[in-house]
Amino acid sequence: MGVWTLVERSGYLSILASSTFAASTYILIRAGTLVMVTSFLGYSTISQEQKGCLSMDLRT
Repeated sequence: MGVWTLVERSGYLSILASSTFAASTYILIRAGTLVMVTSFLGYSTISQEQKGCLSMDLRT
């Protein structure tokens, strides 16, 4: 969604007085990238049956 907004709606950036539109676009891109990386790591962990990673306990 963020990439589409950046590519298709970039003409609005010059019209808008504030940088809220641009900032929200980059936040969407970063959030989407984070979700994709996390999903890929989870999928690869499950597919390789790495039980150590699946049962990771983050409490100290």
